[in-house]
Amino acid sequence: MKANGEHVTTIDFVPDAAEEYIKLDHAIRLEVQKALQKIERDPRGYGDSLGNKAGIDLFGWSSIRAGHRIRLIYEVESEDGSAHVVIWAVGRREGFIAHQCFGPLGISTDAKSS
Repeated sequence: MKANGEHVTTIDFVPDAAEEYIKLDHAIRLEVQKALQKIERDPRGYGDSLGNKAGIDLFGWSSIRAGHRIRLIYEVESEDGSAHVVIWAVGRREGFIAHQCFGPLGISTDAKSS
């Protein structure tokens, strides 16, 4: 959590994304931590907005690179000047593997609307 004046950002991982993060080797985890710091500073200012990627509707979600091979897929929920970031996926970016992991992990894009 980080406070910038009135701005507070919290970041949470869904369990499957946390497991993928833990499996990464140390050097790659450091790259992910740098990406998380950027998201914490400005949740909507970094990363790319996603739409339909590889046939999966990811409208309202964002993606940020961590190093050259890893992507984080996340959603930002804002309320009362604070932001809550949910990391939904951590994975390789080749061939949209990070985007496609929603299916194998059992994560539905409908989950964000609940």
